[in-house]
Amino acid sequence: MVSFQYCGGLYVGSVKYVSKTKKSGKKVRARRYDMIPHGHGVFTIDGMRFEGRFRNGYEELGKLTWPDGKSYFGRFNSGYPEPKILQHYHQTEVLKDSLKHTQSELILKQAQLDDVKETLDIERETTMAVALALDRCQSKLRRVFEFASELNGVNAAELHNICFH
Repeated sequence: MVSFQYCGGLYVGSVKYVSKTKKSGKKVRARRYDMIPHGHGVFTIDGMRFEGRFRNGYEELGKLTWPDGKSYFGRFNSGYPEPKILQHYHQTEVLKDSLKHTQSELILKQAQLDDVKETLDIERETTMAVALALDRCQSKLRRVFEFASELNGVNAAELHNICFH
């Protein structure tokens, strides 16, 4: 396992040695080979991190993680994610955002539904209380009507006039 600066970032992993290209007119004095990523390794640059397999200095297959935490796993072509995969990745992100929006709307609608159910339950209780009170009043009125009819020979028409006027 080797660690070295590569293309402005830090690479840690397996390497491959390749011949240095001779710069025009200059003589190579130090080593005659350069190291490039080849095999399994980790490359970090500007907060982005790639972990996976490299081939001849380029990312080939692995996971790319952006600074905001989003990630992509898949194949790379000359160090770039495959365009078709990126399109699917973008569509997936749009669907995830849409799902989050729909879930928040659903939570809001559920809260509204719960409020309406609570109001309906209160209305049912109130209606039931009124109905029971009315039923009690009618039964008491019926008893009063029966009692008054038995006393002193009051007829129903006279009692009716007394009760409702």
